[in-house]
Amino acid sequence: MSDVTVSGSWLGKQMVSFRPMRKNKFNKDKSYPFAARVFSTEDLSGPWRPPEAFPGKEEVSGLVTIGLARSKDEKSGGANETFVLTVGLDPNSAAILVSQGTHGLHAELHRLGQLGETHLGGLLGTEGRSNTEENPTKECVAMQANRTRLMIEEEWLARPRVLATWS
Repeated sequence: MSDVTVSGSWLGKQMVSFRPMRKNKFNKDKSYPFAARVFSTEDLSGPWRPPEAFPGKEEVSGLVTIGLARSKDEKSGGANETFVLTVGLDPNSAAILVSQGTHGLHAELHRLGQLGETHLGGLLGTEGRSNTEENPTKECVAMQANRTRLMIEEEWLARPRVLATWS
């Protein structure tokens, strides 16, 4: 995934976005770190902050906090860094974990049943979706046609993942 943005009634007028690290041939001198930002729906200019800028839990709203589930370690070079967005006041509250993967962001949704909801909206939610999300674009079809077996194996190992649990 290239972006995770969370909004809704639990956050009031706040939103939280996550972006993956970006470094490529066009921005070698100025890479963008894996980061999160908390901002208002009325002012979208909140600063991007890397994980080290979140020393502990920070209140986003009366029900939501943001912090780190795992911080950088020397072996991974930052690949293990994980933000956690907790929804609720007790330690076993629902949580959204967002981490940097090889080719984008990974998102894990834990203990969604704690929210008291059986319906979760959005592309990854419980509602149905139209075929437009399932149909690849022309560009994607062209890229798929040019992939080699080795490329497919590498993509499989480095694929972004999304996990959701209700218990």
